[in-house]
Amino acid sequence: MRVEPGEVVVIYETLPVGAVTGEFTIAKVVFGGTELAGLERSKRRAEAAAEYLAGARAATALKVSSPRRYRRKRRLADVGLSRAPQSYCWLDR
Repeated sequence: MRVEPGEVVVIYETLPVGAVTGEFTIAKVVFGGTELAGLERSKRRAEAAAEYLAGARAATALKVSSPRRYRRKRRLADVGLSRAPQSYCWLDR
């Protein structure tokens, strides 16, 4: 996956929500490995990230800016999708 700072990420929440609920802008993309867990601000989150990244050969972290939760949930069709993606997909905006 190649993303660039300035791109907008649309957030889809799986069931039971089953809706597009917000978006954010990518401020920075950081490439690395297990050391990316050190980017977390709290000890608990850093430990959880380290466990998640254990054994990874490569990892990518996105620094989030301008997070926005939509006032009303949107259907997948509202963003041009007929079904939920497996993990991510590119949207024409």
